[in-house]
Amino acid sequence: QKNILGEFLVQEKNDPVLLRKQTTSYGTFIAKALKRASPLSLICGGCIRVILEAGQISEKNIQEMFPFPNRICSVKTSVENFHDYYNNILKTGRTFPQLSAKITKQKECLKVDQTLFCENISFETTDFLLKGGDFYPNIFKNDQFLITCSEESALSRALSFFEKNPIIHEKIYYEPL
Repeated sequence: QKNILGEFLVQEKNDPVLLRKQTTSYGTFIAKALKRASPLSLICGGCIRVILEAGQISEKNIQEMFPFPNRICSVKTSVENFHDYYNNILKTGRTFPQLSAKITKQKECLKVDQTLFCENISFETTDFLLKGGDFYPNIFKNDQFLITCSEESALSRALSFFEKNPIIHEKIYYEPL
């Protein structure tokens, strides 16, 4: 294979159907790989087109995983707006939202892993989802959400991650990146 980026040493099997229905460790891992500047990232299970198996990772594998030209966007909003948006995704979205971190609502706050956010939260996702792709709520022109999109695609963000982390082992896979 051409353009080998590294090796995927995790033996876990993740069912692609589960990515669309529930949180999976693979979905969390991919959401973490796409996260850069925010405490949280969100990707729908249907946007992850390939599940890597143990062995070499090629550039082609990553291109097959993200074959669409979706751009990465950063979103800033109130904790309440995020919570409403997320709950609407769970009700109306066609595929399950995979998050880079575990979130729990604590009174008026949102706990992301071990950090508590009580006023505003920022997260990263794709323009496709923000514009209502996969039946997610369309918040692209909602002034309750400050959205900044880059020219960087999900594919280029994933390629950058795998270039910086050529060996994916249990620690990188399960722990915060």
